[in-house]
Parts: sequence; C-alpha cells; structure tokens
Amino acid sequence: MLIELLEKGTAKVREALADGFGNLFVTLGTKLTSEEDSVESFIRADVSLENQVISVANTATKLPATPLANRKALIIRNIGAQTVYLGKSDVTAGTTAATGGYPVYPNESFQMDLGASVDLYGIVVSGTCNVALIEVS
Repeated sequence: MLIELLEKGTAKVREALADGFGNLFVTLGTKLTSEEDSVESFIRADVSLENQVISVANTATKLPATPLANRKALIIRNIGAQTVYLGKSDVTAGTTAATGGYPVYPNESFQMDLGASVDLYGIVVSGTCNVALIEVS
C-alpha cells in the first residue's frame, strides 16, 4: 500500500523516521511532479543520529544532558530493572497528579517527536536505572 502511494503523481514523502525496531514512520506531503522529485532523493537526505546509555538517578536526570542539534525525535528504552518516570524538570517517581511522571517499565520503550529545545527528564524511586537513548535530527 505504501509503495502505491509513493508512485509519481500521487504523493511525496515529506518526512520519514526509522525507529530502529523495524518501524518506518512516513509523513506524506505534496504530489510528485517530476523524475527529479523522487522518493529516492528524499531517502538519501542526510540525517544525524546520536546514541548513548544514561544512568537515571533518584533525582531528575536530563535525557540526554546535551540534546542533538536540530533533534526531531527521541527514542528511549528502559534497559534496567526498575520503572523510569519521564517528565519535566520537576518530575517525581510516581503518579501523583501534579508532578508524577510517565512510567516506562523495564524492557519497554518510549518514543516522541521532540525538538532539541524541549528538555525531558527521568527519575527512579531509588538507586539508578540505565536507559538506552537514540536521537534523530
């Protein structure tokens, strides 16, 4: 079905993102108008990736400490043994109404289209927990 949408005269890929887990997310834009205006030329566009493992503590930990310039998306996988809670700089480990974070349980992933100007923090109840992180720009 996706291949049919990408034929000349139908739709042009405006944005695509592979998440590293076999998923490709595509945003369709304007119609293809010429042979030069092709899906292949878009797919060869340069992108930057940054990956790292970060130890999340029981105080709010910025994920990552320095965002990738022009970041478009962020993928986090909890590779530790306890729940990591995500949120703003005042995030707390739990689900209290005001500051409780979004839980990412062990072996689960979290993905978001998130620009470099937006800071994301993680926290655990006690000790530390590692998360694997990939940024795409």
